[in-house]
Amino acid sequence: MSAEASKRASVGGGASADTLYNQGVIAWNANDFAKSQEYFAGAVAANPNHAESHFMLGRVFLNLGKLPEAAKEFETYVKIAPTGKNAKEAQTNFDMLKPMIK
Repeated sequence: MSAEASKRASVGGGASADTLYNQGVIAWNANDFAKSQEYFAGAVAANPNHAESHFMLGRVFLNLGKLPEAAKEFETYVKIAPTGKNAKEAQTNFDMLKPMIK
């Protein structure tokens, strides 16, 4: 089923932000950070206000050592969903990474 979902959730293929987010989570759980970055970025492109995609993209960037990019994604999450389920973690991560934003 995951393979079939992947075919239908191609980035740039008109997939919804939720579909791309879900595929990103599958890639994340498989430790495929490059693929999860692609899916979460696609979800953000499809819906710039998809808070959970920003949060997960921040986590991906942390794992890839892209700290300024991670900080920006956590900041965006907090702006979009200041009381969201990941707001506290996003704010903590942003505060820690803020000095690294160029």
